[in-house]
Amino acid sequence: MNIESLRKTAPLVKPVENINLTEPEFFMLDNGIPVYCLNAGDQEVLQLDLNFGFGTAADGLPLAAYFTNLCLKEGTKSYTSRQIAEQLDFYGATINASVTRDHSRLTLYCLNKHLHLLLPLLEELLLAPTFPLNEVKTFVNLSKQEFLVEMEKVKTLARRHFGMAVFGTSHPYGKYAVAEDYDKISHESLLEFYADYYQSAKFRIIASGRIPLNLNRLLNKHLGQHAVKETLSMAIGPSEPSSTKHHFIKKSGSLQSGIAIGKTLFNLHHPDYSKMKIVNTIFGGYFGSRLMTNIREDKGYTYGINSVLMSMQYAGMLMIATQTGTEVTRPAVNEIFTEMERLRHEPVPREELDLVKNYMLGLLLQQADGPFAQGELLKMVLDYQLDLSYFQKFINTIKSVTTEEIQDLAVKYLDPNSMISVVVG
Repeated sequence: MNIESLRKTAPLVKPVENINLTEPEFFMLDNGIPVYCLNAGDQEVLQLDLNFGFGTAADGLPLAAYFTNLCLKEGTKSYTSRQIAEQLDFYGATINASVTRDHSRLTLYCLNKHLHLLLPLLEELLLAPTFPLNEVKTFVNLSKQEFLVEMEKVKTLARRHFGMAVFGTSHPYGKYAVAEDYDKISHESLLEFYADYYQSAKFRIIASGRIPLNLNRLLNKHLGQHAVKETLSMAIGPSEPSSTKHHFIKKSGSLQSGIAIGKTLFNLHHPDYSKMKIVNTIFGGYFGSRLMTNIREDKGYTYGINSVLMSMQYAGMLMIATQTGTEVTRPAVNEIFTEMERLRHEPVPREELDLVKNYMLGLLLQQADGPFAQGELLKMVLDYQLDLSYFQKFINTIKSVTTEEIQDLAVKYLDPNSMISVVVG
């Protein structure tokens, strides 16, 4: 077969029936820290994730969890921040720190041949940080300036006010830092948060990539000898949504409006979660969604609009977010509710549902492409005390869901009268 004939022959299309995920190997370090190893990939590289069961929702002092995690790299008993950066650079490695509402994370990316040289550094960051006064002050000041810039954006303000409205300002998910909170962060406050949460924390390790034969021994040597204890579980009560359904926050001089609409829902433990992911994708969860087609492509009210179904440890949330010109803010909001009503009152055409199904199945395969990506999927299910069979069940749900089920869920969960809307502009 020549090249010309190959170009005229379309590739075979095969339905997605299953997802091939690498089953993790499991072992425990001497101190009881669990380790999950995804041994896959052709390159001699490794991603090592340290996952902690606390995040910003644990803050007694706003921003303490965030800055404690990010400032672990700012200095230890043996290394200055410059020495840490130089050592990582010399070995072509990276250590990323990240914090969510529910979890904190340190992630090392490195070549396998340098792992034995970098684990002592990771051990120092975890067990002997010093939070040097000057480095902390500089980092906090820079972060505060970025925060002040961000607070001028209507889309950011809309999402913050939306979170406060749907959860309530006393709920951990409804609390947001203000500029004054940056001034309260100090060397002492980070040491205090570290002592309360990190010093003896029982974290979880996920290793993905080409797993070295000596990984167990190396991890035990550097991360398996210190005493650990279980992280205290948080007592988080129910959300307290605002009784006011429509909120307008004036932003003088703004030429645009930030819009956030939605409600509290459930996380992925709920039996309707997987099917609601499909409903949300049709509604506003991808570039060809109804919200994008109507409000961006047809009406031209915005450059982009999306709807997300967020799963958190103790709750869930549906949020539609966009930014429009002030002159079309009200029509844009009206069209969002119009699309909700369409899903509630009109069955989704089979062709549209099949398109979304294929998109979601393809996206799931993409999200499982490579050992690092599979490590992220494993992290997600472990966070919710599930296993990798969750994704095969999700595939089965996508393939079997009907137009009738989609409409029933829309009727149940997409009632415009149940939504809270926030407009800033």
